[in-house]
Amino acid sequence: MSTPKVSIHDVAREAGVSAATVSRVLNRGSVSDETRGKVLHSISKLGFIPDARASNLKSRRQSSIGLIATDITNPIVPVGVQAIHDFVQDRGYSLQLGISNGRPARELQIMKRMAEGRVAGLILGWSEGETDAACLQYLCEIVRNGIPIVLQGRNTGGVEADQVSVDNAKGVRAAASYLLRTGRGKVAFVAGPRGQFATETRFAGYRDALAAKQAPLREERIVFGDWSRENGRKAMARLLALADPPDGVVCGNDLIAVGAIETLEEQGRAVPRDVAVVGFDDIELASLVRPRLTTVAQPQRRISELTARLLIDRIEGRVSGEPREILIEPDLIVRESA
Repeated sequence: MSTPKVSIHDVAREAGVSAATVSRVLNRGSVSDETRGKVLHSISKLGFIPDARASNLKSRRQSSIGLIATDITNPIVPVGVQAIHDFVQDRGYSLQLGISNGRPARELQIMKRMAEGRVAGLILGWSEGETDAACLQYLCEIVRNGIPIVLQGRNTGGVEADQVSVDNAKGVRAAASYLLRTGRGKVAFVAGPRGQFATETRFAGYRDALAAKQAPLREERIVFGDWSRENGRKAMARLLALADPPDGVVCGNDLIAVGAIETLEEQGRAVPRDVAVVGFDDIELASLVRPRLTTVAQPQRRISELTARLLIDRIEGRVSGEPREILIEPDLIVRESA
């Protein structure tokens, strides 16, 4: 059961003033310093966040939706940002974009600015950089105060929020199964940091594929790092140095896969003859590199449009009730690297 929403009247009772006085403080009207201090103390104590929905629905042209992304340099992220921007603009909303660079303190700062600036709703996008305890606590306060949240490709962490994501486990399971089915008996896995939503769900798919084929799960063939091309280069060098190196590798994203292919070429290994490589995302680069990259396609534009639609439907009351989880089916795109 959700905690009752804190209202402006609750703040007024706590501060011993009228609701009109609280409203003047919120709107930076004329009140004494003592009164302002009491009201601000009560707001902080109760965790009150102004509910923008009523005023937003009266004047939708002034409504805005907050989007917090992690790493805008990842090629898949701008695709999602553009899709969300276009969708919310078409529905009469503006978009506030914040970039956290995967830093929890920065993410919390952006959240607070957006919530206090009365966004109608909030999207937390993508998985490179997870939400820490302080951020989760504040997200719960946002939800309690009536601001809907949709998480895209991220773990809910117990927050009562909708979630939209590609089915990561199914995608990697299909990729690893394909390599095993085509004769690769020593399949490795390279991805981002442990504990992150994308890492754990994609790793689960890898484990499931090996278990289904009764193939051994060898720790030395599993490498966690970050989501960069450089991690792919280093991880592949580490795997090739093994006494029994892999003949196939599933990478957690396409950037890692491109880095892995670079190391293979530098060491004189042919792709896919010596080592087959599969990525995840199907960014534009995947079809431009040589050999062209076999990858799990993540339909980022569709995912982002669904995210924006669900959030606006929550804001405008077309969707209510328990949080929803929407998983999008991925597709394995077979090209030259595997």
